[in-house]
Amino acid sequence: MFQFIRFVNPNSPSSTGQFPLAPTASRKVLRIFGLASGLLALSTFLAQAAYSATFVNTKLVLSVDVSSSINSTEFNLQRDGYAAAFRNAELIQSIGGNPNGIAVALSYWASQAMTAIDWFHITDEASALAFADAIEAADRPSSFGAEGIGGATNIAGAMDHARSLFETDEFVSDRRILDLSGDGQQNRNRAGTSSCSSSLQILSHA
Repeated sequence: MFQFIRFVNPNSPSSTGQFPLAPTASRKVLRIFGLASGLLALSTFLAQAAYSATFVNTKLVLSVDVSSSINSTEFNLQRDGYAAAFRNAELIQSIGGNPNGIAVALSYWASQAMTAIDWFHITDEASALAFADAIEAADRPSSFGAEGIGGATNIAGAMDHARSLFETDEFVSDRRILDLSGDGQQNRNRAGTSSCSSSLQILSHA
């Protein structure tokens, strides 16, 4: 609630018995009205942004290890397992029973992390099967080159990437789950730029 204050000059009553605004007081009133208008516009913008986001029962990030310790068999095991899960009739029924379904994203990680599938809204069998197909179509990223994500094991970096995904406002939920799969210990610093000697790096860099 905004409170508007009128400043008057008590020494200059008008012909109607009211006190006119002094020049300095007029500028103060204009500043107050200007500030109030700006705050109102900002609150309207934030309300619209919140309204435009879709509420879902759960936001889920699937975070998949593609470091050099993961061979093709192990990579396929992870990818095919996730795809099969979203084709499971019991899971599909459970998702369908939740208001507005769930939102799921898939990321791959090694030295660095990347988003393989951005937020995908799943509400029914058709959307669940479509997401399963998208998982199977998400190619394993290269470890090397300009677009490579390296081959080390950076669990902390994977968790940071998942957190950044959760903070996006396309979907909102009070229930956030990170499902992270991998086969090794932290052997890279959190930024993914140099090696580290202990998995305790995940905690010491938090």
